[in-house]
Amino acid sequence: MFQGTQKKLFIGMKLTHELERSLEEKRVLFASYIKKGDADYLEIATIDGSKFLGKVSDVGLSAASIPDISRHIRSVAGKFCPHLRLSDKMIKIFVQEYIG
Repeated sequence: MFQGTQKKLFIGMKLTHELERSLEEKRVLFASYIKKGDADYLEIATIDGSKFLGKVSDVGLSAASIPDISRHIRSVAGKFCPHLRLSDKMIKIFVQEYIG
């Protein structure tokens, strides 16, 4: 097992107050889409004091994968807040250091 730190990409959108409240209210549905530490699911991360909904990926991710990940994030967010206007401009890419 790996011991130390690894750099990973986090691709995600900042949670609005409305989306965060909706996720909290619909916590039962939440587990179907969002699970920390599982690459098959989205997760919520705190970056610079703000919460983001997104996906962790290894560095070296193909640029062709980014639109698919972006669509997936917006799709899940749309399930919790159907009237929220979501666009690709909301999706940000961060390099994060993970311990493990």
